[in-house]
Amino acid sequence: SFYESARDVFLKHNVRTIDAVFLTHGHADAVFGLDDLRQWTMSLDLKIPIYCDRETLGTVAQAFPYLVDTKKATGGGEVPSLDFHVIEEPFRPFECLGLKIQPLRVEHGRYSDGRPFYFTGFRFADISYISDCSRIPDETRPLIAGSRLLILDALKWTSHPSHFGYWDALKEVRHFRPDRAIFTDFCHSIEHTEMEAMGRKLKQEEGLTVDPAFDGMVVDI
Repeated sequence: SFYESARDVFLKHNVRTIDAVFLTHGHADAVFGLDDLRQWTMSLDLKIPIYCDRETLGTVAQAFPYLVDTKKATGGGEVPSLDFHVIEEPFRPFECLGLKIQPLRVEHGRYSDGRPFYFTGFRFADISYISDCSRIPDETRPLIAGSRLLILDALKWTSHPSHFGYWDALKEVRHFRPDRAIFTDFCHSIEHTEMEAMGRKLKQEEGLTVDPAFDGMVVDI
């Protein structure tokens, strides 16, 4: 769970507060840890800003109505103190804590009627984060261009209806040519050591730096 991971990783790296949270989409693996934020608001008397698109906010309101409207809380009424900010325009940058944040709208699979399901990645400074993606629309590509660090979805070796496979992600790295790419969200069908070996080969043959992510990873920026 988010809480268990945060407990281990935050303690290791002396992270004491959460300044803001960016929600990428409304799937369970992206939003169901929100209730755990109470541990970072109640004891420290903080209100954490949450940024997401309107569709994701609707999903959160259905799953956790008391997080969006505290009047709907039951029991003791002790809920996380969250301040939701809706990203109304998918390509318009906004400011968070003095940082310019550029939303990166990509496709993360499709609905049964063929409509794309959108995922909101984020770029700040020279870092672009897109952890769940099956297609990067043409209008989003210029917003990613020039990123020095590209964090990208690579679920498994082969393609998937709602995720990049390794070779799909590598195609994008070859296109954008970041200084460094980190592949994330990969499942157990990809061995970490196999991806490291492939990274060494890419470095030698193409001058690309492609690394696998891991729990607790710290990235120098």
